[in-house]
Amino acid sequence: YTASQSITILPVIVPNLTASAEKVHEDESVEIGLTAEGGKLDSVRWALTKDDKETSAALGDNGGTLIFDGAGDYALTAIAKDAHGREFSSEPVVIKVLPNLSLSLTADTDKLHEDEAAAISLTVEHGTPSTIEWALTHDGEDVSVPLDDHGGKLAFDGAGAYVLTAAVTDELGKEY
Repeated sequence: YTASQSITILPVIVPNLTASAEKVHEDESVEIGLTAEGGKLDSVRWALTKDDKETSAALGDNGGTLIFDGAGDYALTAIAKDAHGREFSSEPVVIKVLPNLSLSLTADTDKLHEDEAAAISLTVEHGTPSTIEWALTHDGEDVSVPLDDHGGKLAFDGAGAYVLTAAVTDELGKEY
């Protein structure tokens, strides 16, 4: 007596995710790519979390453009299904989404005499700046600025129109 049986060995699919950036601002998007090693994907569903809470991701079977719903720590996983219904998960791609900084520059007065000083205050909300650069002009000419990252006292060297600017840069190099 002889018996035989055919067995089909199916491949193990390894879905691989790529992201165009690891850190972005909340008003930016990231390009997501999906490739598969070992076989063909029949379908893909996406699992996205923001700060460890589930949120939605509108991506196609090959990835696409991921748009974020505010700042936070995001993790994206692709769950790929083969033609036989078995699911294979990718390693998660982690993307940190930073808020845009909000600046408030205030002076304790909008008019003063030459022999007085103004208290200048710079408030930065929604994050920490990497650099702060001050610029001051007097009637269109550059003047040195003795202020620290939060402001300070500013004395003026003569009457005229002064313009004070604070240029703030965040950790990704975006200037505000």
